[in-house]
Amino acid sequence: ENEFSDFVKLHIDNDLEKRKIVVNREVKINRGDKTDIYVQAVEEGEKPFCVIIEVKGCWNKNLDDAMETQLVGQYIKTHGNCQQGLYLVAWFYCVQWDNEDTRKDKNPISIEEARNKFNKQAEELSKENLTIKAFVMNTALQ
Repeated sequence: ENEFSDFVKLHIDNDLEKRKIVVNREVKINRGDKTDIYVQAVEEGEKPFCVIIEVKGCWNKNLDDAMETQLVGQYIKTHGNCQQGLYLVAWFYCVQWDNEDTRKDKNPISIEEARNKFNKQAEELSKENLTIKAFVMNTALQ
């Protein structure tokens, strides 16, 4: 997950290089809490706009509930200034995955089922002034 988060952060940096946007990794927003990726856009005279990105590998034991408990409950609701979140899941399942790797087969659903599941969860968590989105990225070897 750390390597994937680093890759995503560098990709966002490259895409937004000439804009007034700051992208950071492992930002401490509360005592003891560090976000995976914290994106902040600043326009002169305007209130900063931010998005907290929580990254999970498809094998993560907290994959099913971390959008609610970690992204929303632990980071966004306690942060006060940030009301947008992205739950980014790296979906690595492929035939090349080493059968000896203990992370393989931790989640028996398909990528389409995962996309539907996490999009529905994000929609349910988007209430009041919160906007939560989910994205399941196919990171499998082709």
